[in-house]
Amino acid sequence: MTALRAPATVRPLRDPRAVPWTYAARVDGRDIVLGRRYALDAWDLDVDAALGRLRAPVLLLHGDRDADAPIEASEAAARILPDARLERVAGAAHGFGDERLTAAMGSTARFLSPGAASWVRRGTAVEPDGAARPPAPRKLPGGSDTILM
Repeated sequence: MTALRAPATVRPLRDPRAVPWTYAARVDGRDIVLGRRYALDAWDLDVDAALGRLRAPVLLLHGDRDADAPIEASEAAARILPDARLERVAGAAHGFGDERLTAAMGSTARFLSPGAASWVRRGTAVEPDGAARPPAPRKLPGGSDTILM
């Protein structure tokens, strides 16, 4: 099984020229609006090959009640990634917007804690006392902001 693939809502179109400028995808029981660029970026992407080239530790969090993405996709990604750990978040669906967010953030903070991964600079994700905090936005080439996580 391929780790990821083009969104289910555009796969039946079979031709990239047929993808509308915006379209709805159902996630966690609600519609979200996605853009044409999202679908086109994923259209011919060989996700398995891209994952195999990644040379950084990766934490995969997957809700055990996710009806939108099968756990098999995360299991496949964990097998392909050279240095990955897959953790299931009990009771979580596709997003972690409820009380499951605390569990997901705890897993993330432990993964990023100093000493857990040598590639993380001290203080970028976890304070010295172990308290999680969001990483500071960093400038990308061209001046755009992003949060590197």
